[in-house]
Amino acid sequence: MKRFFDFILSLTLIILTLPLQLIIGIILLLQFGANPIFIQQRGITLNNFRFRIFKFRTLKKQKHKRYVHRKKEDIFFNPSFAENIPLFASWLRRTTLDELPQLYNILLGQMSFVGPRPFMIEDLKIMNKEYPDFYLQRSRFKSRPGLTGIWQIYGDRSGGIENLIALETIYENVKSFWIDLKLIFSTFPVVITAKNSDSIVLQQSATHRVLPDSLVSDLNMRYDVSIKHAVKDFSKNNSSYTIEIPSNWWYASDTYDSKDTTGKHAKVFNINGTDGIKRKKGA
Repeated sequence: MKRFFDFILSLTLIILTLPLQLIIGIILLLQFGANPIFIQQRGITLNNFRFRIFKFRTLKKQKHKRYVHRKKEDIFFNPSFAENIPLFASWLRRTTLDELPQLYNILLGQMSFVGPRPFMIEDLKIMNKEYPDFYLQRSRFKSRPGLTGIWQIYGDRSGGIENLIALETIYENVKSFWIDLKLIFSTFPVVITAKNSDSIVLQQSATHRVLPDSLVSDLNMRYDVSIKHAVKDFSKNNSSYTIEIPSNWWYASDTYDSKDTTGKHAKVFNINGTDGIKRKKGA
């Protein structure tokens, strides 16, 4: 059903936006003097869902400088590249219209409208080296790379890899056709208001990128226990979860005495490590 929806919608949007694509292509051709379509290898990991992504060119070519990412900060922030992006190309990035050619990737079945963000090969190599646990988590995803998604719309770039994997894991666990539709419609305001969170042109603060209550409600209903937030620390020496459980869950499960207003009989367990035992260093 999702693949059928992707095919029909991408074909429809390609036809409807073809005049806009031609106009953008001509302007970029005159501005850069090169092919306005930029092709780049991307993937969920180095081996999973690897494909050639189509985008409108926004960076000026330089003879003696190649735009590559070499350190972990480069994955989410590249402000030094801003001086090489003309005004029109900057607007394309803020509106996400530079990603319009990805409709052809969706039509070919290489991408979906909603899914985890595909990253360039240099970024994936950094992830694999600097964050092996997070990289392993990504390798388990079954969803195709997405033109949009929870992280693309509501993600906090300043939260780094932890925020990326947390939101992508939530989507992977609760994805449905209904949630996909909500995320697609949530993308339109970002395009219209030109408020895309871009690594070079625009960086929005986390306070302006909060999951709406209607979407949080849908995410909650698809957990066995209605978990509003679940964040895992993938550090090598310790694994822990922070979980917020709504009050009505206790009544439904009959595991808590609702008459006990003092909280004396409530127990909180702090689990450290994978076996529940807090060990001293070297033990």
